[in-house]
Amino acid sequence: MTPFQATAAAHAKVNLTLDVGPRRDDGYHEIESVAVRLSPSDEVTVHVRPGKGAVRLVVKDKRPDALADPPLPRGPENLVHRAAALALE
Repeated sequence: MTPFQATAAAHAKVNLTLDVGPRRDDGYHEIESVAVRLSPSDEVTVHVRPGKGAVRLVVKDKRPDALADPPLPRGPENLVHRAAALALE
């Protein structure tokens, strides 16, 4: 596998409606939502390389200090990190 990286903006959003269904076998819930994307965004970079510890996630948190607590997850608890790890499998 050739190492690669991808960078994208992760825009903020507001859910105007959110209906949560029952929990699925994978632990997530089916949802129905109407959401509006907002202009503020963080910058997310995923680095993927062969071998142990193959996924590294870099998040440039652009939130004002007053909103930066709690910090954004950067390890396996982050969905971008988990998706990249699953793609490697």
